[in-house]
Amino acid sequence: STALSHEINQPLSAVKTYAQNALTYLQRGRQSEAMENIGRISELTDRMAAISKHLRNFARKPNPTFGSTTIAKVIEDALLVVSARLREQSVTVTTDLHDAGLLVRGGPVRLQQVMVNLILNALDAMKGQADPTIAISVAQVENTVQVSVRDNGPGIKTQDLDQIFDPFFTTKEVGQGLGLGLSISYNIIKDFGGTLSAHNSEGGGACFVVSLDQGEGEQVAAQ
Repeated sequence: STALSHEINQPLSAVKTYAQNALTYLQRGRQSEAMENIGRISELTDRMAAISKHLRNFARKPNPTFGSTTIAKVIEDALLVVSARLREQSVTVTTDLHDAGLLVRGGPVRLQQVMVNLILNALDAMKGQADPTIAISVAQVENTVQVSVRDNGPGIKTQDLDQIFDPFFTTKEVGQGLGLGLSISYNIIKDFGGTLSAHNSEGGGACFVVSLDQGEGEQVAAQ
């Protein structure tokens, strides 16, 4: 509640200030300054709308029934979504998808959202680093499927590991993120009956692991 209050009240206060300034500029015939302030108001309202959009994910009702989807296809689609960023940062991506036809219990749309978020977080963690690398692997452990996304960045600080999935927790600079991506991803995987965890790899860098029940071929995929 405190974090949400801060996230909303800060831009609201700025909107009021810019609106008052814009009115003053218009009264004085200084239209260019007024237009500049109105533009800033528009940007701030977009920011508040983004917060509201993310929060709707917490209010959704979990779907009690889920189908199956091919995890390799989800990963390939997610990599396609972020391909421009990968090229921009000259990131090397290695994949070990185990079995191209391996199914997991969950919907392709929200699973892709989770994978995109994990990959983008890895990109942010490795920004400015030489030879950035992301390794994505799929492993079958009894009746579960584990998807690991590992980077070679600085890793996660020990004191942050226990709260990294908390809403509004972020280690990014102000304006670079709302701290909702991992929390939303955590709840999506939880809705599917799985888990999302994080740890630091022995060779350095952070590793996020999505664990899901293996799917059944006759099920129809949910979203």
